[in-house]
Amino acid sequence: DYACFFGWPNLTHTPTGGFLGLPGNDCRVDMRVVDVYRREGDKLAENWVIIDLPWWLKQQGLDILERCKNITTCS
Repeated sequence: DYACFFGWPNLTHTPTGGFLGLPGNDCRVDMRVVDVYRREGDKLAENWVIIDLPWWLKQQGLDILERCKNITTCS
């Protein structure tokens, strides 16, 4: 009842218009995406899309995992 599709890279693009609060740029970046589908009978009932945003951001110079190492308190 489940099917999955993924690929590395899954999509390559240049985010010239900006995305997620980042300004547009000329970086050619890859998106790694996994699609999981659930079927009920002969119809698709659900679809989950998982995007590797840390990888996508790192290609543009923003390493969020490295930044998180410096967090020492909750605010």
